[in-house]
Amino acid sequence: MKLFSGNAFAQAIQLLGLLVLTTLYIPDDFGVLGKIQSISAILTIVLTLQLQHIIPLSKNEKEATLQTSLVFSTLLIMFTLIITISFFISKEYIFATLFAFLLAIVNLLNNFLIYRGEFTSLSLIFILRAIFIVILQLLFFYVKVDYGLLLGAFIGELVSVLFIFLYKKLFFITFFYKNSLKSVKSLVVEWRSYTIFGTIQELLSVLIYSLPVIFYVDKFGENIGGQFSMAYRLIWAPTVLVSSSLAQVLTHKFAKDNDFVFLKSVFWFDKRLIVVLVLLFMGLFYIDFINQNYLANKWAITFQLFPYMFVNAVFFLFANPYRVALRIKKLNIVILIIEVFTILSIVAMFYFMNVDVILFTFAITCLSVVQNIMIVGGYYLNKNHFVNSVI
Repeated sequence: MKLFSGNAFAQAIQLLGLLVLTTLYIPDDFGVLGKIQSISAILTIVLTLQLQHIIPLSKNEKEATLQTSLVFSTLLIMFTLIITISFFISKEYIFATLFAFLLAIVNLLNNFLIYRGEFTSLSLIFILRAIFIVILQLLFFYVKVDYGLLLGAFIGELVSVLFIFLYKKLFFITFFYKNSLKSVKSLVVEWRSYTIFGTIQELLSVLIYSLPVIFYVDKFGENIGGQFSMAYRLIWAPTVLVSSSLAQVLTHKFAKDNDFVFLKSVFWFDKRLIVVLVLLFMGLFYIDFINQNYLANKWAITFQLFPYMFVNAVFFLFANPYRVALRIKKLNIVILIIEVFTILSIVAMFYFMNVDVILFTFAITCLSVVQNIMIVGGYYLNKNHFVNSVI
């Protein structure tokens, strides 16, 4: 609950910051930021090979420390490989790789703190990270720094890494050079369920929600791509953070307690969440007023896309516990098939659908709804032993 509250408060800070940032920066700036962050989200998964998730499973402090150090060594090896490749692609990918490197370190250190059960500290870190980023983005605008929005986010992540490292005194990370390549290789091989299957699975999941941002910028230009990115940021950013926190809690609950009864009361049966969703839905009817009177109609397309993003988020959150349950039950193949189908469909839409941005977003939303319904259906089909008999 503390982790969830910290995430929620951090998102509230960023949303309040956006009320100011959207009046200062133009949609094109958000298009550049959105594309870089989306590429970074994809690269972060490859950098860590999902090994950060093994840290909370450690049996004692010594093992957790060793695992964290080895994962950091793995991260450095992957970073060296990817940054080298990015030099042959573009400056855009070089910057995205550096961004991903910072995000990967944050994820690594956060998982070590999760092992320790320091959820209060994590909540504080989430909140301060949001404050750092918003303040820097505002500062860079007023001092007229080029790409201030992007640099503010990047340096904000860098400050977050340094803050976690110093605040929690995680100095053992600096001794990564003592790890042998043999030890790193052994870790990667031993946990291949994460490094191979987990990475592929997570990569597919992130591609589904990152590719559209990248493709919107490439297909419709930085302005419309930025407006889509803004809708994505306002809806999906908090959604992903909430789902990530929930997934961590559910993984612990399902794996250690073997308690799948919890699924019977998830989301639709939580009265408090229903109230929140209803209020958010009602708020969608006032977005045109906000756009015309506060933002001078600069973000018209963004507000037209809000309802589609909202529908996506609701179905994604509802299906999230079933994703976790399928993974714990070692039925990743179900998720894999569904997500491969979804990604191929998204790519086909971007290359073969020549329609305006609104109709295109409607098509993407329909696909997303179908995908999440299939995830839930996959869990219950397995429960009835249907999946086992087919696969």
